[in-house]
Amino acid sequence: MENTPLKWEAEEYTYREKTPDWFYALGIIAVSIAGTSIIFKNYLFGILILVATFSLMLFAKRKPSLVSFELNDRGLRINRLLYPYSTLESFWLTNHENGPQKLLIQSKKMLSPLLIIPLGETINQEEIRSHLLNFLKEKEQNEPIAEKIMERLGF
Repeated sequence: MENTPLKWEAEEYTYREKTPDWFYALGIIAVSIAGTSIIFKNYLFGILILVATFSLMLFAKRKPSLVSFELNDRGLRINRLLYPYSTLESFWLTNHENGPQKLLIQSKKMLSPLLIIPLGETINQEEIRSHLLNFLKEKEQNEPIAEKIMERLGF
């Protein structure tokens, strides 16, 4: 049985504009931690904090790119990268009332155990669910705590 591929596009993450106060607060926290680590003669950690903060500030200013997704008979395609169904275990569709809908896919790979895929405005969750049930089992999953924290902080 050949299924029609399901295609959609979505931003890679929900972008929130950061105010200058947000950057000042991050800078003050970073300088405080780096200063404390220098007082305790842990220079490498202080440098690491400053470099990480600079990277975080650059990432915070970056606008999300548009990512294309496709579910077909072979697997899940994200842009040009294909995740065959043989490397995936299960899926779950979130039902957030006030947030973006997401598809959570449990992978068998150690380095990317959970794929969190934003659903666009044009795709129907029931179509995704019925398509994936042909290849994967449906198992309730939750987003990692770190993901939720990053969303609350505006990342």
